[in-house]
Amino acid sequence: MKKIYKLILGSIVFVTSVFQLHAATVPTFYGKLVFHRYSDYDAWDSKLYLYNFTTQQTTLLGTNWKIDHMMNGHFSPDGKWLTFMGVNSGQHYGDAWDVYAWKVGSSELPINLTQGNNKRDEDPKFIDNQRIIFKQNGDLKIVKMTDRTITYVTQNGWDIEESMPYPMVNTTQILYAKGAGNNSRVFSIDQSGAYDTQLTNIASYYPVWWQGSRFLYVRWYSSTNAHDQIYAYDMANKQNTRLPFNSINYDTSDPAPLDQRYMVVSLAGQTGSRGGYDLYIADSLSSNVWPLPVNSNLNELGAFYTPY
Repeated sequence: MKKIYKLILGSIVFVTSVFQLHAATVPTFYGKLVFHRYSDYDAWDSKLYLYNFTTQQTTLLGTNWKIDHMMNGHFSPDGKWLTFMGVNSGQHYGDAWDVYAWKVGSSELPINLTQGNNKRDEDPKFIDNQRIIFKQNGDLKIVKMTDRTITYVTQNGWDIEESMPYPMVNTTQILYAKGAGNNSRVFSIDQSGAYDTQLTNIASYYPVWWQGSRFLYVRWYSSTNAHDQIYAYDMANKQNTRLPFNSINYDTSDPAPLDQRYMVVSLAGQTGSRGGYDLYIADSLSSNVWPLPVNSNLNELGAFYTPY
């Protein structure tokens, strides 16, 4: 979900560039992209979509699922399952969120993995093909799809909010955002709850593992420029880098890696926008971006890619 944060400047490596649209040949990808689209977060009208890179077709999901305000989709590592957050139709109240899992391409209804707990379940991400980490009432928890058992990673409740968990591949570490607003920082923690480590010292959120010891995250450009920007952080040398496709005049958010160079991002306010946030392929080595043929006059956000 989109949140607004007041950010504090910290030590940073700035990469300056001029925003370029269609400045080079668009890279080719195969596989699928999930994303959500809404008019406004508080309008409760979010819907999930699948975009097929091979056929360039976009499919609306869940027309008969009786689940409202679906968002934040994430594929299992093998691409066979999709998890997302949503609410049962007609239950639009603060604690109504649940975590669902759907077998991709099937006619089966999604499985509600947290049904009936009367808690706020959000931000699900697959750790492996069976386990999903998510946020529940301000804590990080793991649910197993086979028997729906839930284990704790953190147990602070809303006193210290933990959100936006993202597993690091080939490790037991989870990236996440701790705190809210100006106090939000990116941390890593073991699935057992041990080794809770602060990684950023500026207000930042939406961490996404990228490659090796690097992850992506979102922050303001500066304390006086509130445009969202995407940065890379290298845990090996503790270096922050502002990626060159950012612009001080536009919001750039919700990175979704496609490979070790390219990613899908949500851009808002740039020239040629269809309206709100739109999805673009962005080049981490240049200022080049290319719009995807899914954009509308609404907001396209929360993308995630699988090569399958």
